[in-house]
Amino acid sequence: MSAPAPFHKQEARQSFAQRLSDALQKSGRSTSPSALAVEFNARFSGPQVHLSSCRKWLMGDAIPTQEKLVVLAQMLGVTADWLRFGVAARAMEQESPTAFDKQELALLADFARLPLRDQQLVKQLVGVMLRIP
Repeated sequence: MSAPAPFHKQEARQSFAQRLSDALQKSGRSTSPSALAVEFNARFSGPQVHLSSCRKWLMGDAIPTQEKLVVLAQMLGVTADWLRFGVAARAMEQESPTAFDKQELALLADFARLPLRDQQLVKQLVGVMLRIP
């Protein structure tokens, strides 16, 4: 007889949390929810993820959406399938995930505190600057 569905969901969430924590540690990143939120939000083009969401991911209380899983996987240099399901797959074709130093993380945190309108302005400015030869 199989276990009740809630057990399977809880087991899946706990397994995901362990893989996320392992990948963060292996890549030299902090397993702090606040550090995860800052770096994730710097890479994610959608709405900002709250600290409480990152805490739930790390505690095994929730699993992010597929869109967020893809960003996490790219950030950590693993596949989204492995991160979500533990499926054995080749590591992504990159030497090592991009790690931010303290100064860069502080800049990202400052950016996250800007109003949405100002964040969009900064993104446009950076886009224009990157296109300059």
